[in-house]
Amino acid sequence: MSADTSSAGGAGSLSAAPSIEGSQVSPASGELSSGASQEVFLQPLAPEFLLGRKWVFWEHYDPAPGAYHKKKTTAASWAAAGIKLAWFHDILTFWQLWQSLPFSELERYFYNKDSITVPVYTTGTADQPEKSRISGFSLFENGIEPKWEDETNNKGSELQFLLNLSPAQQNYPEFVNPFWEEVVLNLISGNFPESDQIAGVRLSDKSKGEGLVIRLEVWLKIAAGDPRITTIKNFVFEELLKKNGLPSTEEVVKFFNHKD
Repeated sequence: MSADTSSAGGAGSLSAAPSIEGSQVSPASGELSSGASQEVFLQPLAPEFLLGRKWVFWEHYDPAPGAYHKKKTTAASWAAAGIKLAWFHDILTFWQLWQSLPFSELERYFYNKDSITVPVYTTGTADQPEKSRISGFSLFENGIEPKWEDETNNKGSELQFLLNLSPAQQNYPEFVNPFWEEVVLNLISGNFPESDQIAGVRLSDKSKGEGLVIRLEVWLKIAAGDPRITTIKNFVFEELLKKNGLPSTEEVVKFFNHKD
């Protein structure tokens, strides 16, 4: 894959990373993977390091602004939209991954407010090269893919929090990256209320040239009418948004069932 920049888009595969004991990292490739790689979870050094669930990091792609992508079927479109990056089920391996792989350094892939650009990469095949960007990262329970068509997600719902960051908050190392880390840690530790009803979380770059805009998505196994959804939403408001000086009102959140 070759890198470029664009004044509205960007990305590249992060899969060219070393394997880490206790997990597996996707192999290096110049093409976007279908995400069908088989996870192998190695035993941790001690059982007390095990987490309650097994987890998979994903990387998500969009066409670069102005780029033409040949229309694909729904299945093929999904296959080109993201790949598995790594998986883990103990806290030591998580920290090895977090410190070794770039999904904890969002400034390398998201919108740059100073240059008004994001990285753009050549993906696809030699016969059909395409310009793509990384639009987001997600962490999902192993066995659940971050798509609506997944059997678990199809029965569930989603909370979306669209966050227009203030100038002071548009600093990746000091604000955006720690915020993303806090979301991830709350999920894998089970600190979220009703955490077993959360399939995964995703952070997307929704910037359009007027400052940094990110969207936090919380994907749920439960659907509209379940009171546990309000409990989870209030936790995000109080513990993740308000404490970090982010808007925590109903105006920033959308909710919908995946079947709707």
